Amino acid sequence: MGGIFLRFFCSIRTKILFFTLTCIAVIALAGNLFIHQYLSSIIKTKANTIDTLNMDFIAVQINNELNKAWNLVNSCASNIEVIATAEGNASDYRAFLQSQEVLNNAINGSGLSKYINQMMVFRQQDNFMIQANTQRLAGNLFDPEQLRSSDLFQQSLENEFSNLFVFSPFSPLTRHNASCLVSIRAVSSGLPSNATAWLYTEFSFSIFQDIFSAFDKVGSYFVTSLDGTILYPPTFQGYTSLPVMEENSNWTLHSVPLDFDFVLYSITDSSLLNVEQAQITHTALLTLITTLVAGFGVSLILSSFLTQPILRLTHRIKRISENDLSFDLAIEQGNDEISQIGKVVNEMTLSVQHLLNETKEQAEHKRKIEIAMLQSQVNPHFLYNTLDSIHWMAVIQKNKGIQQMTRSLSNLLKNMAKGYDQKVSLGEELKLLQDYVNIQSIRYMDTFELKNEIPTEFFKFGIIKLTLQPLVENAIFHGIEPTGQFGIIRLSAWEQKGNLCIAVEDNGVGMSEETIQKAISGEFKPGYAGMNGIGVGNVHQRLKLVYGEKYGLSIVSVLNEYTRMIITIPKEEVVCNELSGSFGG
Repeated sequence: MGGIFLRFFCSIRTKILFFTLTCIAVIALAGNLFIHQYLSSIIKTKANTIDTLNMDFIAVQINNELNKAWNLVNSCASNIEVIATAEGNASDYRAFLQSQEVLNNAINGSGLSKYINQMMVFRQQDNFMIQANTQRLAGNLFDPEQLRSSDLFQQSLENEFSNLFVFSPFSPLTRHNASCLVSIRAVSSGLPSNATAWLYTEFSFSIFQDIFSAFDKVGSYFVTSLDGTILYPPTFQGYTSLPVMEENSNWTLHSVPLDFDFVLYSITDSSLLNVEQAQITHTALLTLITTLVAGFGVSLILSSFLTQPILRLTHRIKRISENDLSFDLAIEQGNDEISQIGKVVNEMTLSVQHLLNETKEQAEHKRKIEIAMLQSQVNPHFLYNTLDSIHWMAVIQKNKGIQQMTRSLSNLLKNMAKGYDQKVSLGEELKLLQDYVNIQSIRYMDTFELKNEIPTEFFKFGIIKLTLQPLVENAIFHGIEPTGQFGIIRLSAWEQKGNLCIAVEDNGVGMSEETIQKAISGEFKPGYAGMNGIGVGNVHQRLKLVYGEKYGLSIVSVLNEYTRMIITIPKEEVVCNELSGSFGG
């Protein structure tokens, strides 16, 4: 009885039911506990987003109006006719009227005529005045004197009129008590600091009012200067400067910088965005109960749906563990994930069976190769013994040329038979190279000279055997031989950033960039007269395989001048095994 009970609670169906209901309950409970905060956050985020969009839209409209105002002021102050009249260069009445017409046309063309209280050009030394007749407020003859004596003008004069627009709580001309925006710009053909005439332009704050009126029902907005003084509306909820928010206040301020040192603010009441707690809690409880009931039903269906194919798959895997590698179509029935696992299991079974067959074939093939290699070991010994006989015949006959060539060839054959990937010391590699050079020197009748300029302290460092020989062979066959002249091959070495660099340089015909790329990539094959069929590309690839991608061979060449091949390998000391110079079998 206890065993049945244990199997029931350890079964897949029970585990699916238990874990599914537990997960659903935990997730649903946690979600409902935080649902109020989450919904409130969404509402606040959307409210902030809407407020931000409104703020950006209002800011764009205000900046457009302010820039139009600045363009209007700038075009009037820089007009040639207005400057000429203001500086007294044109004193007739017609010039005065033309300048006034310029101001009138500029105001009418700007689209700001309903916002311009006054626009006039005045001078410092007299009552000269050019006044636009399209302004909202009429002027009089005392306006220039009143402007010159105003605090606003004196402050602007001291600041060299650096502010494009200046806030004024009331008009300097005392036409009205309403606040306004004022611009005073120099009218001069020279430097502004030398100006004797100025353009005074006064803008009504209705320039803000018309924009804000479209947003009265969606928020509260106001404009301030950089020091926090509220410009429009003149007083905002009883404040004349930027209100200071208390730490626990529900009020939230948002700001957007405007052009010409103004700032746009919006103020919102966060308490208005709260959602009723009772309604959200009721909804959360209903959601929790519904989720648990639905989860229980889904768990029953899911456990029944998964149990049968999983049992089938488990039985099949058990048979595989007993070395049954046959194909089982039953575990692939259906189009769900478990059937896909079944397909993979069948494919794996076939792959294992195929690998076992390949392993057997490769083992048999390897055995045959090893037998062939053992049989082929007779040939090099026979060749060494033959060369040894030729050597001693040359000694008896005192023929030093044949003696030297057979000794060098025997050394080369012995070391080539040991493999190409063995690491030797640089000293050993140079002795092996010298044997090759001895043979080639006899063949080419001393048409080239090998100069070894490698410092002896580098001889102890390791290098892959038969690395230098293919490079020297390339220098002889493809560098010096085509010139038809005596050539020099230089060997040099140096240390660079902890690596060993070895250069093989010849003064032959050189290589083009295309030939260099072919040589490095292995497309440029060694000639039939080569010693071992190892090309430059083969050397480059062997160095990379043994030492890593950042090492290898590089080639620098100038046509008809030289070719320099540089080997870069890490500095590694190896045990020095001197190459034997004697012959033997």
